Amino acid sequence: MERIFEDAPLQKQSFMQKLLKQYPEDNSVILLNNWLSRKPVREITAQQVAKLCKKYKTNIFKNYARNLEEMYASYLNFCFRDHSLSREEMEDLNHLKEILQISNERAEWIYNLVAERLYKHSFEEILKDGVIDESERNFITQLKAQIRIPESIADKINNELKGDYINKYIEKIVSDRKLSPEEELELDAITTNLGLTLDVAKKTKGHLHRYKIYWAIENQELPVVKTDLKLHEGEHCYYRSLADWYELKDGALTRIDSGTVFLTSMRVIFTGEHKTSNIHFDQVLTSSILEEGVEIDKETGSDPIIRPAGDAEMMGRILRKLLK
Repeated sequence: MERIFEDAPLQKQSFMQKLLKQYPEDNSVILLNNWLSRKPVREITAQQVAKLCKKYKTNIFKNYARNLEEMYASYLNFCFRDHSLSREEMEDLNHLKEILQISNERAEWIYNLVAERLYKHSFEEILKDGVIDESERNFITQLKAQIRIPESIADKINNELKGDYINKYIEKIVSDRKLSPEEELELDAITTNLGLTLDVAKKTKGHLHRYKIYWAIENQELPVVKTDLKLHEGEHCYYRSLADWYELKDGALTRIDSGTVFLTSMRVIFTGEHKTSNIHFDQVLTSSILEEGVEIDKETGSDPIIRPAGDAEMMGRILRKLLK
């Protein structure tokens, strides 16, 4: 017989218990577990359990109610190993419920809990590759019927797991803060297969849109931006934004000017309220994207931090590409 429970050692009597001819109370539930590990459920009678309580002077149904419910749950989980309950298994469960004095309400609660866990685990396994094929759809439909899980519960589990999968997938593909056309197509294919619409939060949609732009900045030609600036021959503008010019003064970030920043094929131009500044690319050592904006490390002079009104990372990525 395939074993569901494992034998556990009984507790030894203490010196005082031996003197008073008492037994460790916990041995009542340990012995019941050992009975279940050694023989079929229906060979254990309610009378035997009653004698057990009497010998150990305990109300096992009251004092060890949780242990008994765990026994019932373990047996039910074992019966579900083939994703169904046979008539014989149902009779075993009914007998076990009676000898353990588990109410119908608690038995139903345990049943629903075990069934939901089984269904959830099975659906998680199917979702691992992000694709549910016809055979897997048939399997999950049959499982739902066999374990008698309510449609509303099954739908709730399905939607939660699908949503978690999509969110984790999005996190994975944009871990580099870029979204390629191929990744976007794959994301659309997965959501379609799962019967979902990409109903992500407004904030997430904004991130995905930006990551598409970041990919395009790195992999495609930059679009030319029209400007009234007087540019050199062959010079083109690729970015413009309202911005503030900051510098570190005595250890504090200080706003020096406000105006508009332009990135061209040759230089950074800042037209401020007080003056216009030009930083030619041959003067730039490095550029860094910071929370405060884009820092431009120059060969000489102060290193400005330009904070655009828009997306600082977009400006930083465009500048990084132009500097190559």
